[in-house]
Amino acid sequence: MKGRVSIERIAIARQRLAELSEHVGGPADRESQLREAEHFLSGILDELETDANASDPGQEADNESRFQTLADTASDGILSIDDQSTIRYVNLAAGQMFGYEPDEMLSKSLTVLMPGRFREIHLTSFRRYLATGQKHLPWRAIELIGLHKSGREFPIEISFGEDVRRDKRFFTGIVRDITDRNRSDEALRASEQRLQAIVDNTTALIFIKDLELRYILVNREYERLFDIGRDQILGKTDFDIHSHDVAEAWRANDRRGIQTGGRL
Repeated sequence: MKGRVSIERIAIARQRLAELSEHVGGPADRESQLREAEHFLSGILDELETDANASDPGQEADNESRFQTLADTASDGILSIDDQSTIRYVNLAAGQMFGYEPDEMLSKSLTVLMPGRFREIHLTSFRRYLATGQKHLPWRAIELIGLHKSGREFPIEISFGEDVRRDKRFFTGIVRDITDRNRSDEALRASEQRLQAIVDNTTALIFIKDLELRYILVNREYERLFDIGRDQILGKTDFDIHSHDVAEAWRANDRRGIQTGGRL
């Protein structure tokens, strides 16, 4: 029965990891999914260790094979280090991400995967955590810089979880290359800047509100006409910045626009 439960948990974890690999939501959603995936992985490791202690070597090898299959189905990188910051496990995706064969990474310091300027900081912070439990950085969905085998630096997002097995401390991380995501974010910021430049260079009064009628964009002509800075109006409604009568008139006009699809 225990073996069946473990297999079912592996199947569930595989599904969660697949969902995580495809997930493109916001930071809060990514953090929640990362935490859930780490929880499953930690639980499976505990089960595999318990089974290994109570079973024959053939059963232990079978359990390890199942875990390997689970990890290698994930497109996100998975790696584990011990309390010396030595890499003890790497899945295929992590090897590909950093340009190594997985076996090449085993027994190396985690610092080989980070630019030289960050290595001493990592080692000092890691030793302090082991001694005091004080974290230098949060462990959930943190953005760092990875180092490819070729020497190329690239942005990564990583979450770590701690696990104690056979009285030894291990740290398992789920790593994602966020190069494409950062490019998309940068392209969006550039687009927003271009839009702001366009609306700022016209004498027409231009503003944008969300469906709660809060300002999300105003141009320079709006600032000039109402003698107010955009930093004082963004995120606010007309009732926050105009007299009640004026705000009522603006709200009535906005509601007609919403109801008619913008045809006033």
